[in-house]
Amino acid sequence: ETLQRIFEPLFTTKEAGKGTGFGLSVVYSIVKQHGGWITVRSAPDKGTTFKIYMPALIGKQARATVAMSGKRGTGEHILLVDSEKDMLKFAQVGLSEHGYTVHVAHSAREALEVFKAHREDLHVVVSDVLLPDQSGITLAKYLRTRKKPLGVVIMSGYPDERAKPEVLEHKFKYLRKPFSLNGLLTAVKEAAEEAGTKS
Repeated sequence: ETLQRIFEPLFTTKEAGKGTGFGLSVVYSIVKQHGGWITVRSAPDKGTTFKIYMPALIGKQARATVAMSGKRGTGEHILLVDSEKDMLKFAQVGLSEHGYTVHVAHSAREALEVFKAHREDLHVVVSDVLLPDQSGITLAKYLRTRKKPLGVVIMSGYPDERAKPEVLEHKFKYLRKPFSLNGLLTAVKEAAEEAGTKS
């Protein structure tokens, strides 16, 4: 039963507060986005083995690199807000390596402090919808009242996408978790352009 659900977002066998259920779903998403596949075998008292297979297709790799280069930033400042440390690190590194200046926060309170310090420089806010102290959508709406134009990307791991209607109502970009680096770069690029920046 566990193996059948092991790659589902939010699924975890750990105690409450000790696991988010995003780790393996992110791995699965990354592998699939690169045209690979992942297998898992597990047996009681024998352990678990994951195997990742990636295609050796140089031509496709070269085309993917060209496609990604078109989504590079030119130093635009991004406020990245997520309480999930692994997801935050993945997004931070990906954006930083593609030309963006990234400021991170783990909660709405931290995000407000970063916003106060860098308000004039910020171009885009990328926030998870579910933060420890406030909704990411509520945070984004508040920040937009304090700075215009400001691009917004809302991330969500809800399987039923219950946050999407409100996101669309406020014309925010929507990014479903788990996401690929290409998906993140596309959303940030579009949010920056719609906010009037040139990235």
